[in-house]
Amino acid sequence: MFSDDDIEQILDEEITVEAVIQGNATRVLYSKQRDEISQGFSDIPYYKTTVTCSAAFMRKYAVGVGATVQVMNRQFEVKRIDDDDTGLVVLQLYEKR
Repeated sequence: MFSDDDIEQILDEEITVEAVIQGNATRVLYSKQRDEISQGFSDIPYYKTTVTCSAAFMRKYAVGVGATVQVMNRQFEVKRIDDDDTGLVVLQLYEKR
């Protein structure tokens, strides 16, 4: 069985928030635990995280790699899109600092 602390940690991993993707508002699952600093090919460190949103939204607004995503008062760029046929799409986001 899970303890209350375990459940709290699981709930902390993804939160539902408003996001603006290519100028269109939608609700997404924001992965807090994946919000981490990485060193890319350049000297500029970037933060990367993921959000999950509906595949229908992605199709309707033709969102692709390079799209701008504003979430939690931060600007990200879509670097990768994973679609697993569940009707949800996971967007890999990078934020340069």
